[in-house]
Amino acid sequence: MKVSILLFAYLLVVVFPVLFWFWYFREKDRDEPEPKRLLLKTFLFGIVVSLIAGVIEIAVEGAAWPNLSGIDDLFYQSTPEVLSNSPEVVLAFLFTLFLAGPIEETLKYLGLRAAVYKKEAFNQIGDGIIYGVSTALGFSFAENSFYFYDIFQEYAYSIDFFSIVFARGVLATFLHITAAGIVGLYLGRAKFSSSGKKILILKGLAIASFVHGAYNIMAIFPYGAIVDAALVFLLLGFLLHRMKKADARMVWRRVA
Repeated sequence: MKVSILLFAYLLVVVFPVLFWFWYFREKDRDEPEPKRLLLKTFLFGIVVSLIAGVIEIAVEGAAWPNLSGIDDLFYQSTPEVLSNSPEVVLAFLFTLFLAGPIEETLKYLGLRAAVYKKEAFNQIGDGIIYGVSTALGFSFAENSFYFYDIFQEYAYSIDFFSIVFARGVLATFLHITAAGIVGLYLGRAKFSSSGKKILILKGLAIASFVHGAYNIMAIFPYGAIVDAALVFLLLGFLLHRMKKADARMVWRRVA
């Protein structure tokens, strides 16, 4: 019985969000849908870059906080006095805001660029959003799978376990698709721009990294999930609005 409940929870918070968002964005891209092989390719690249990001972040956290299993322990197991006075906390905030986001979003960008940038099917600015979302779903699938297992080891079948993984499966997936969607949007703009390509890419990475860092910071505070939910919903609305604009739907020729 417990195994069945665990499998259901995994499907609900890890697998179902991936399938739902694939379907949702495919519906938004019905006029000129992207090839399934490229969507699968970006999805797999997302899994790979998630593993790479995990290794990098574990190495950084281990070097900075060798006595803790992660930054979460520093925040959640420390007293208010420690949180207000410890230099480690300041360092953890800086890591969360300025390092974790850029690492993950830059790796998503590199995977996205390697997978589809030169492909003929990538012929609309809006395609960058679709491929970015696909990359993010692979990233989120891998990350949430490991997170699911890790949390299960600590909380088992408690109410906390199901509430944590549900929030993680919904909100974290939202974060990844909106942040990577922004990266993909600016990659699409850069591909079909005759100048300022590097500036556009850097701008997209900067925005996505800041959003990612702000999300992580807010998640630490009480009721931060409400702010995070509002943030990712607004960004999703922005991406959907951007996909409807004429320049995003126009078929372009790549500018070398």
